[in-house]
Amino acid sequence: MEFDNRTRSELTKIEAIGRIQGVIFDLDGTLYSQSALRWRMLPRIAAAHWAKPINGVRVIRAIQAYRQAHEELRNQAFSSDLQLEAAAAKCGYSVPEVRAIVDQWFERAPLDLLSPCVYSGIPKFLQLLSELGIRCGVFSDYPADAKLSAMRLKGFFSHTLCAADVGRQKPDPIGLLKVAREMSVEPLCTLSIGDRTIDLEAAAKAGMPGILVKGGKSYRILYDSFANRRPRRRP
Repeated sequence: MEFDNRTRSELTKIEAIGRIQGVIFDLDGTLYSQSALRWRMLPRIAAAHWAKPINGVRVIRAIQAYRQAHEELRNQAFSSDLQLEAAAAKCGYSVPEVRAIVDQWFERAPLDLLSPCVYSGIPKFLQLLSELGIRCGVFSDYPADAKLSAMRLKGFFSHTLCAADVGRQKPDPIGLLKVAREMSVEPLCTLSIGDRTIDLEAAAKAGMPGILVKGGKSYRILYDSFANRRPRRRP
């Protein structure tokens, strides 16, 4: 199910909401805005390399190649080493150089910029799920723990895995199924939340209901839908 043309009333009619015992989130683009983060990163890269702009260009090229390599390795065996090797081949740099750039500029440098990029409504929605006793996990393309800590959300998630942990990327369902198993929740009772078609494909293959989110408005709609599960107070 997608949110593009869905209204609040349409979402509340979904039968699956009532039986959800666990929720598995994608991370990048699902819990925070990737475009907002990238706009914040560009000035930082430029400032770090103002004396030698060509080095800044190398950083951007290596990161772009790293992302492209990730997409090209879908539907086959996956590892971080394979991704680094493919990225190095694409941009023409050595594997050690790409590894150093990715470690500094893709994994560590963005962390302190993540918190302002978190979609509005997410902390409130996660708090509601916690109050309802609904377990939450993450299956992401990239390692999630450091990002979740930087976003001040890590405490809401009991289990996190990434593609490198299971050797496959979405739309292969293995990662979603493993997180659900670790949370002790059956697939039919697990909601998968992502932001791309491959997230829906993976959820369907895993036998899970799936939803695509489109920023903060989606989480406000989700909050209202799950809030209806709270016991009503007697007058």
